[in-house]
Amino acid sequence: VQDALRYDDLLLAEPYLDHPRELEASIVGNSRRDLAVYGPGEILPGREFYDFVAKYRSSGSRTILEADLDPILREDVRRIAGEVFLATGCSGFARVDFLLAADDLLFVSEINTIPGFTPISLFPRLCAEGGYDFGGICERIVELALERVAGRRPNPVKRAVLSVPWSRLAGAAGLAAVSFALYWATTDRTFAVDPTAIPIDGERYTTEAEIRAAMGLPQDRLVNIFRITTTDLEARIEALPAVRDATVTTTLPGDVRVTVEERSPMLVWTTPSGSWLVDDDGRLFGSTDSVDPAELGTGATGTPLPAVADQRISTAMTLGSTVPPLDLQVLRLLLTITPEMLRSDAPELFLSMDDEDGYVLDAPGLWRAVFGPYTPVLRSPDIIPAQVQCLDALLAGREDVVTHVTLALSDEACGTFRERSKPRVTPKPGRAGNGDGGRKGNGGGNGGATPRP
Repeated sequence: VQDALRYDDLLLAEPYLDHPRELEASIVGNSRRDLAVYGPGEILPGREFYDFVAKYRSSGSRTILEADLDPILREDVRRIAGEVFLATGCSGFARVDFLLAADDLLFVSEINTIPGFTPISLFPRLCAEGGYDFGGICERIVELALERVAGRRPNPVKRAVLSVPWSRLAGAAGLAAVSFALYWATTDRTFAVDPTAIPIDGERYTTEAEIRAAMGLPQDRLVNIFRITTTDLEARIEALPAVRDATVTTTLPGDVRVTVEERSPMLVWTTPSGSWLVDDDGRLFGSTDSVDPAELGTGATGTPLPAVADQRISTAMTLGSTVPPLDLQVLRLLLTITPEMLRSDAPELFLSMDDEDGYVLDAPGLWRAVFGPYTPVLRSPDIIPAQVQCLDALLAGREDVVTHVTLALSDEACGTFRERSKPRVTPKPGRAGNGDGGRKGNGGGNGGATPRP
């Protein structure tokens, strides 16, 4: 503060707001009688501050036409915007910007008497709430300018020309010229775009037809580039299951391009009704029908694209579903198991889940290992490394005879197993094995085991 006072004797200090929400309201009118307030909309900056780069160059910045606010707070924003407009002597149109602190304390940031007026700016888009399209709001602003000039004439019939300052006439003429220019820009074929010819890049699991349908642009006629709202198109495209991010760019006079970033599959989720690609967030985003069978592989665990067979009767997993976080944690562990980790002779291992046994690991033609269901607390996925160690111990030296393994960790044993063509016998913990890597059993029939150290 002292340093600032070295340069002037008047200092303006404002409180710091930690990441406030940025709201904007559009005002149209000349007086309290005809004042109309629209919005508020909201700015979501793609950077820390909504600066030049965030506004005009960053693809991460977004605008929301209807800010998510409490109804009472929404009305407060509108009321204050109108009062600020009138208190500062504005007429015609303006935009009032607000900062909303975390405690819902509202600050007026500024009033912009010449707000952004492109077809993608918030001011004209918010006015759509009053039934105005882009051309309509331009016409309304010109009408208000003419009304304001006419209302200040001392004798509008006899001395109309002499009572109007030339600056006012010039202003009205300028607004009329701007209105005409905007009308020309939004109707001239120079700025026409053929929606069916818009280039789309980056798609793999989503078809061009699906993306064009999501964009919602008419396919049977040309569209003026000034009537294309890029943020709305991006939001529609990102609603597609396989699309993680979308960027729509426009370049005058009539070039529009779409670039999508799609989700990457981490695993395959198979059900009786179909097979789905799952990304690292656990979202089922696409059918395996869109993938080359060679890329899919066999679905064995430990491969680039492993699969889990969901055999539950009650399963509701389908396109667009999200794998529960607990199951996703389990899959990240179980789908990495390879025969080499178990010193197994099995060429491949496959994972499934059912209502009775939970998660099951199969070595086709050899054995079946039941890992069981998991819960957040009582039986968390944290036990999986110990279960894998236990399975390794149970299979050591007897993989050719073991057919079924149940991995149930306890203080006395880590699991039980059944051998081929022999009845299952309850193991007797504490009875020594025969040098098979730490197993406890009953002499080689059926038994339990402790993990190999």
